[in-house]
Amino acid sequence: KQARYSKPKPPMQNKALNLTAELEKAYKKLTQQKQNLIKTGFKPLDEKLSYCTYGNIISFAGTLNHELFLNLVREFSIQNKKCLYFFKDYKHERFLMELLTLNSSFYDDNKEVAKDKMQNWQISLYDNKFSDIKDFHKIIETEKPDYIFIDALNNIKIQSPLDTELSETDYFLEQLKMSIQETNSIALIKTGEVMFEGIDTNLLNSRILKNVSDIIIATSFRLSVSIIFEGLRSL
Repeated sequence: KQARYSKPKPPMQNKALNLTAELEKAYKKLTQQKQNLIKTGFKPLDEKLSYCTYGNIISFAGTLNHELFLNLVREFSIQNKKCLYFFKDYKHERFLMELLTLNSSFYDDNKEVAKDKMQNWQISLYDNKFSDIKDFHKIIETEKPDYIFIDALNNIKIQSPLDTELSETDYFLEQLKMSIQETNSIALIKTGEVMFEGIDTNLLNSRILKNVSDIIIATSFRLSVSIIFEGLRSL
């Protein structure tokens, strides 16, 4: 009997892709990816944040970040999401006063009504100074937040291990990335740097920050002005 041999396959041909079909695939992928987990109400920022997903780190540098964080905490709290906020120098009283004032602006400046509305908000407040990274991990594991706010990254001083050349800040960033991926949270970081002519020294110098950040928002004065005008147009 004659042995049966399979016919050799023809060589692969390098054909041009069908632009219409591929464009449709790209469109579907982009629209499906956009979960809009973070909405600021400002189109320039919302477009940048539209690809954010759980397990992401978003770094903010520049102006208006404090006001932005206040608004985001309120928005997430209304959605019954759990927020974990680490403060610089534990200025929680001032923060709560500002958050109460912001919320009252939606109730004809009635602070008593605003306070009652905030009673069930899930917000946990901590100082951002840790003596040991284990303390930080324990807080994240216990609280299991949806969103983690880090106020003033450059204020965090955690002793890095002797067998690493990472700075205290970079070591903390790597540990933060591990925590939010385990808890499926989203971390929002204020770098603590003020931009000058669109340049942020911390972002430029920290390779780790750029590596662990899924989105970096560098808000210059020009973008801040555009945000203000965008907000005025939406009134």
